[in-house]
Amino acid sequence: MVTPVLHRTVFAIATISLLAFTAACTDDAADTGASSADSTADTTASTVPLADGTISVSTTGPIVGQAGKALVVMVIGDTGPVASACVQIGADEFLLGPTVLTEVSGGNDPCAGSTTPMVFTPGSYNVTFGVFVPPATSAETSVEQTVQVTGPGVAVTVDGSSLSA
Repeated sequence: MVTPVLHRTVFAIATISLLAFTAACTDDAADTGASSADSTADTTASTVPLADGTISVSTTGPIVGQAGKALVVMVIGDTGPVASACVQIGADEFLLGPTVLTEVSGGNDPCAGSTTPMVFTPGSYNVTFGVFVPPATSAETSVEQTVQVTGPGVAVTVDGSSLSA
């Protein structure tokens, strides 16, 4: 069981690691296919039923006023980020479509561009959505949700207004 103090410490360390690599995120995320015409990220995420143990994230409404920034979604484990999605916010009104969290590659860089879906063992996980401006050392705004993975894939949604400027 992760204690609240340990969780905050691990999250702080992971956030600092994340920000050291935010430039990579913004470069990689530009290739997601997002356009200002539809303002929805068309990532490599699957819109078919989720595989067992995976987590998909999306917004139920647009993120407003954050164009040019990075939306980073992370799951933090005992050793740092274990799964992430890193997407460039490409329009003033941005809607994140279903995006499957992927494994974080070596170096704990959540924006390294891994395309391997993370398969979680059954349990409870904290999913954090954050809006970053490189080279910031913390998210401008963030939202955290706890989800329970019991076998089938889990879809996590957040209201985009909670991440808006």
